[in-house]
Amino acid sequence: MLMATIDKIDDSMDREELLNQLNLHLSHLQQQWNEYLEMLENLTVEEEKILVYRNMLKLFGVVVIKEKVDETSSELIKSKVVATYNQTFKGESNLIHESQTNRTFDQTLKLIAAKSFNNGGGKYGSKITGMINRQPLYGEYEKYRPQYHLENEIEVCQMNPFYNQVNIWCLSQPWMQDICDDILNISGNAISMISVDSIKLAGFHNNRGHRFTVPHIDHYFDETNRLQIILNVSEERNKLFYCVGSSNEVVKKILKILQPKFYPKNHGFSTLNLTTNADTEKILRNFMIAPPPNSIVCWKSDIIHSEYKSTEMPDEYGLYRALNFEKTLDQLTLRLYIGTHIPIHLSLESWLKFGYAAQKYSMVPSRYTSNKDGKYSKYNKMNKGSTQYKVTKFDNKELLRRNKRKMDKLDTIPVYKLARFYLELPDRVAELLGVPLSNVRGCINDEESQRFHEIVKEHQSMVKYLSLNQEQLRAAIGSTNLENNIESLKSIIDCNSVDVPLHLQNFIDNYVPESTNLLNERIAALPNYSELEPYMRDEPERYRRLIHHNSVVKSSLSKLLHRVKTKRRRLSSISKAGTKRRKIN
Repeated sequence: MLMATIDKIDDSMDREELLNQLNLHLSHLQQQWNEYLEMLENLTVEEEKILVYRNMLKLFGVVVIKEKVDETSSELIKSKVVATYNQTFKGESNLIHESQTNRTFDQTLKLIAAKSFNNGGGKYGSKITGMINRQPLYGEYEKYRPQYHLENEIEVCQMNPFYNQVNIWCLSQPWMQDICDDILNISGNAISMISVDSIKLAGFHNNRGHRFTVPHIDHYFDETNRLQIILNVSEERNKLFYCVGSSNEVVKKILKILQPKFYPKNHGFSTLNLTTNADTEKILRNFMIAPPPNSIVCWKSDIIHSEYKSTEMPDEYGLYRALNFEKTLDQLTLRLYIGTHIPIHLSLESWLKFGYAAQKYSMVPSRYTSNKDGKYSKYNKMNKGSTQYKVTKFDNKELLRRNKRKMDKLDTIPVYKLARFYLELPDRVAELLGVPLSNVRGCINDEESQRFHEIVKEHQSMVKYLSLNQEQLRAAIGSTNLENNIESLKSIIDCNSVDVPLHLQNFIDNYVPESTNLLNERIAALPNYSELEPYMRDEPERYRRLIHHNSVVKSSLSKLLHRVKTKRRRLSSISKAGTKRRKIN
């Protein structure tokens, strides 16, 4: 049978013919996919690989970067997950104590997964997916729900430390630099962020344990250019598989006929009906691939993916094939969800507020769709969920009060202070949160530039030429009289002369008090490093020189003031001694 073009595919074809066409098109795409894999094996230049990855993403909807994380880095990630879990649920009965060091990280993570499953309807975790999330607050605790305003709309929040303390932390580490660069470059977005998400932790400890994810698609708003990405730190026989080429337009058209309304119009999660489409699932399964552990997988919206039991060994390309839906028990699954998207429909102020809350308090907009969805939730919340277990039990009400107070205060923080916090973050972390640093710096300048330029203008004589010459020094001091007498003062300070020249005596009596006050005012008014530091990021060389020379001027004025004060005291004592001597005589 020949492959039909997209215009030949329609609902007049019988089911068997549609299934045959589905198989033919996926077979053709799989063959092309294998050719690209062979091409990648022969490439050594990273830039060339990125171009191939982008093309594969466009043609097949999925890209695999195999075994990108080494074992040492993998252990660091696992240790961070354990530490974050213990820190987040400190004092609760399900805490896995760090002092129990006789376990490996894998054993500890399996215990956490089992306890998360058992507590899925309570404080955290999910019995179905294994995603680690705080459950919403209900009943008597609902009044403690943390929330803040984004674009003048209330955004209900939840604590999610695995977003900033695991996902963002992981990608900002030096040993993850190449991986982070790869996923940002593959996305092809000039500006993108790591979407708010969490981790999946499952142990499949018994037959009641976490269920397999059924074949489904995640459909996102096109303008977000959403790219789903997973770092599968640990996947044994229970793996997440991806159907190569299932985002192809011909394949999608066939599936739409086989299961109408399979693809949401705008945004949503849709599963393949395994009752009416068991034959479709069998064909799709033949073209499912899964990477080895410690690999990166990037896939586009509308790629069908599902969990299966994998083959024991990989194929010739190092990829695993799907067998069936039978879980293998006591198998650790740890995945970091680190997808990207373009942040849209939010002002800079709102985005700064989001980054501040996420990094400082681990508070992010709630993932649950029944909570009020503002502009952020509607377009930027990529991990929406509809299942809520409304039996949450939080015993520590003081902790809940503190969290709510923190978020209530967030709306009162000036935008330039939010921007300053953002600039104090490592550049990579700021980039992953999605706001260009140049925009943040501009935000600070808009708020404080007037004050800064007033400081510079006031001391223009000291900083204009960025050098210390006599003209600048005299201008800074504000008088030439002191300059004319400096050498005379030095000579008197350095000797024990009893006679005080009349002109110096008049200078000491009349000018020194005035000059002392003047110098004190000038020194107090000089710009401090703390005032100028935010601007150094815009023009670092200029302001470093400015601050350096200001400090030199300040030091020179201070020394001169000290010298004047010292001389005043010495001349005063000399004058008194001379007066006393004359009276005796």
